Amino acid sequence: MKKNLIAISIFSCCSTVYAQPYIGVELFKASTSTDKSEYENITVDGQNLSLGDDSEGGNRLLIGYQFDNRFGVELGYTHFGREAERERQLSYLQEEEWNADLDIEQLELLLTYTLLITTDLHLQLAGGMVWHKADLDYSHQYDNENAPDQILSSGGSSDKAQGVSARLALQYNVYKSFAFTGGYQYSTSELIDSSALFAGVHYQF
Repeated sequence: MKKNLIAISIFSCCSTVYAQPYIGVELFKASTSTDKSEYENITVDGQNLSLGDDSEGGNRLLIGYQFDNRFGVELGYTHFGREAERERQLSYLQEEEWNADLDIEQLELLLTYTLLITTDLHLQLAGGMVWHKADLDYSHQYDNENAPDQILSSGGSSDKAQGVSARLALQYNVYKSFAFTGGYQYSTSELIDSSALFAGVHYQF
């Protein structure tokens, strides 16, 4: 009985030591694709605008909780997008412009599993749910130098979808509560497929 109480006490202490919340920010470069054709090519008042299939770099904000030295949970938010523009010079003071912007938001809820390679170097595997939201805005306008711009036409659309996400990351503790992290993340839904390389910093409370 005493041995069991000692074991429970040791386990409780260890759990207290390892259990900790953390926050972080990661920079990433993502390549995205979609089955929705207007999210890659859209015609605005006779002009074809190509949004392509690559997003610009962005950042990911995250908050997580490590239950012990193995298991945890993480909530992450990323925002990235694509844009296309075409313009024609009508005069010294006026341009005709066609614009399209695609904003993509990604929210993930992931379960994490950490492998301790060394005291300071860890390998983290994560997987869970992802929610995508895509907002497309387009416009055709006159850009006037000495007068208000004139909107000829504008519009947009919005879609949402749910899918799955998985990531693989290396984490290196550099100073007390700070750690550098880097790796690869893949997310997919009926709306968006996203493949990203990332690097960032985490702070553990």
